[in-house]
Amino acid sequence: MSQRDRQRQWRDLGAYALAPLAGLAIGVALPGTVAMADSLLWPTLALLLFVTFLQVPLVAQQRLPQTKRYMLAAAFAQFLCLPLLVGGLLLLVPDDPGLQLAVCLVLLAPCTDWFVTFSKLSRGSVQVAVLSTPMLLIGQLVMLPVWIYLLAGSAALAAFEPMRLLIVFSAIVLLPLGVAMVLQRLRPGSGLRLTAHQLDRIGKWLLVVVLGLIGTSQLSALVGAWQSWLLPVAGVYLGFAVGATAIAVLIARAVRLRPAPGRTLLISLNARNSFVVLPVALASGAAATASAAIVLQMLLELFLLLGLSHVATRLLPGDEDQTDERLRQVS
Repeated sequence: MSQRDRQRQWRDLGAYALAPLAGLAIGVALPGTVAMADSLLWPTLALLLFVTFLQVPLVAQQRLPQTKRYMLAAAFAQFLCLPLLVGGLLLLVPDDPGLQLAVCLVLLAPCTDWFVTFSKLSRGSVQVAVLSTPMLLIGQLVMLPVWIYLLAGSAALAAFEPMRLLIVFSAIVLLPLGVAMVLQRLRPGSGLRLTAHQLDRIGKWLLVVVLGLIGTSQLSALVGAWQSWLLPVAGVYLGFAVGATAIAVLIARAVRLRPAPGRTLLISLNARNSFVVLPVALASGAAATASAAIVLQMLLELFLLLGLSHVATRLLPGDEDQTDERLRQVS
């Protein structure tokens, strides 16, 4: 990476880091903007994923050679290794049913939307990320109730709403993905007559907007919510990040994933479905506590993913420019 590219990357990361803080300031100073930001967040996230999908050769990605290996590794990590990690960390959570439900919900549900964008930022394989989203959705629909019951009990399981996961996944992921695939098939490589550089810049600015909207609509919920549980729960979330990162690196090396899908695994294990499980928490008996705990995780995850996107190539080094191209070759 040239010095110029490195400086540009640092500028982008700075903008990403400042966006949620600026959004938080707006939400606190102008409370009337919170509802507006909340209504704009979902369509803007869908637009961000649409632009991300446009940059990926979706119509020619079905024969990537390491896809099966990645799927098996990701399923093993997401639905066995991480739940065991969460089970251990749950011992550190204060004995509050609302808190334990929130921690289980947010840490057991893998992200099915914006981890694709962060996979691109980390020089991971966006193609593999896109192909893995149905597995992640189906896996959490099947396994999330099981692990919630085992770790948090039957009372917590009653708050789980699988239909909400399906609706959000269809609107935020499947719809943009389908439109992008149709456009690519009608005009292969056209990207709506935009150059790759233009699409890249649009995607980066949309990510800034999404992060700002999160700051306004979600993070302001933490203001005035300082309680004795915040520090222990924040420690649990950070412990999860350390554990998930270690698991991703170990599994990627153990199964000999190429660098790009390895980085995608790294991002996927750290990205959680906080957007989707937040309404589930709001419907629970301890809505205020549970929702604040999930928003706290969302805040920490934002900065974690930004940091991981910068250091992913150091944790899983390899040829950054040719990795995705090699994925099209026979292993």
